[in-house]
Amino acid sequence: MILPPVIFAGLAAMFYLGMQREDPNALPSVQVGREAPPVALTELGGQAPFDDAALRAPGVKIVNYWASWCAPCRVEHPHLMALAAEGIPIYGINYKDDPAKAMAFLDELGNPYAALGADAVLICAWSNEVGR
Repeated sequence: MILPPVIFAGLAAMFYLGMQREDPNALPSVQVGREAPPVALTELGGQAPFDDAALRAPGVKIVNYWASWCAPCRVEHPHLMALAAEGIPIYGINYKDDPAKAMAFLDELGNPYAALGADAVLICAWSNEVGR
């Protein structure tokens, strides 16, 4: 008989404390304030991939992970094209994708990327999954 009110009080306290966060939309990250890890990319579309030096060079830039099979990537693509037209450098990292399909995606929608690369580690994992 006493258990339900105790459980309710515990849940109410937990909800109350949870709502006391400074910014409820903020997502905590262990990477905040730390240097970004190095990228290891393979070539895509016959172009040499970009490296850490390009990303660490001064100035604003965007790094975008994308894939031809990704529906949200298709939706965001016109926005990336507009940013690139404004002169903002965008570096594209193709994620778990077939290189031919990735390049067909860019041929169809346009290429907003200053440089391209494919995530070597994820390609190996994807190849192993597809081969099963």
